[in-house]
Amino acid sequence: MSFRFARLSRTAVMASLLTAALAAVVWQSGVQAQSSPEQVERQSREQAERAVQAERQRQEALQRAARTEAELREQQQVRLEQLRRFRENQEREAGERERRGAGSRGEHPLRLSEDQLAELQERARHAAHRHPNVTSARARLEQTEAEFRRSMLEAASEALEIQFSWLQTEQQIDELTAQRVRTADEPGRQQQLAAARQRLAELGLRRSFLLGDGNEEDTEEEEEEEHGRHGEAWPVGPMAGKLAEVLAGPLHLEFLDTPVRDAAPFLADTLKIPFHLDRRGLEEAGLEATLPLNIEVSDVPVGAGLQALTDLHPELAVVVTDYGLVLTAREGQLAERYISAHTYWRETLEDREEEESAEDEVDGDTRRPGTPFGRDESGDAAE
Repeated sequence: MSFRFARLSRTAVMASLLTAALAAVVWQSGVQAQSSPEQVERQSREQAERAVQAERQRQEALQRAARTEAELREQQQVRLEQLRRFRENQEREAGERERRGAGSRGEHPLRLSEDQLAELQERARHAAHRHPNVTSARARLEQTEAEFRRSMLEAASEALEIQFSWLQTEQQIDELTAQRVRTADEPGRQQQLAAARQRLAELGLRRSFLLGDGNEEDTEEEEEEEHGRHGEAWPVGPMAGKLAEVLAGPLHLEFLDTPVRDAAPFLADTLKIPFHLDRRGLEEAGLEATLPLNIEVSDVPVGAGLQALTDLHPELAVVVTDYGLVLTAREGQLAERYISAHTYWRETLEDREEEESAEDEVDGDTRRPGTPFGRDESGDAAE
């Protein structure tokens, strides 16, 4: 016997709520007050805890519903077996009575026809479907799923808000910098530029919390330890550069109870890069290939999206190898041998930013801001 639980139309609900969230972000972006780093940290941690709690409750509700279904199925099988035995006993007793001439004394043993037995089975199925335990489990499951979707929409709304404010602040900084280069400094412009940069730094802190990066930068000792732990496991050759480009690219990902065995080929097709599933590592860690994945991210780097996937499913890990990305168990051998996709993305991103910063310093030494072609402010060629 199978039980089908009613599900809400996720696409319509999430589309309407995301539209409302985007409108609220646009309306609030101009008047939003700056938050302190402590408030940003607390809000982000609370958001992450709510999302993890909602996912945990959802998994528990699914497990309870599965146990209830198994128990009711077992009870139904027992009842059907009892009915069959009862019918066999009645037929056997009826035969014995006929042989002893019991029928002449007016005894009428109970006999069940095929239609009557089918009707009893159908009644048993209906009774099991309307059983109070099943109804209660279904209600808890729907409530948990609603809480899970609400947490995901809150996270999506916060991501939209941060991204919108980030773009606005970057545009403001570019405009102020361009005005400063073209014309002399005006009173208050330097203060506006400093305030915009402070706002951008706070947005970066909120974004790092939303993506699970933490609130502290790695020290040199921690970086050396990380390199030492994975010193021989970093990808090399053409695949290394391709992985860096893919992990820095944008990602839109939506999994809803998607089995992990289907997630790897989907990501390989989406990212256009080899993406393997370590089935042996999952089996050794006690994980099944049917493990359901649930995540929804949009307009984030691939490295951040993969980190969000492993944060929501801490038993999993995504590592980079010379032959592509591998989805494996966090406690498996591959996770210990190779560097994670998120760490590799951050390291390559920092290296790229350092190279760009060095190039900007070289350009700044050869050309002063506002004095093109190396001329000083008086118009004479610089010596």
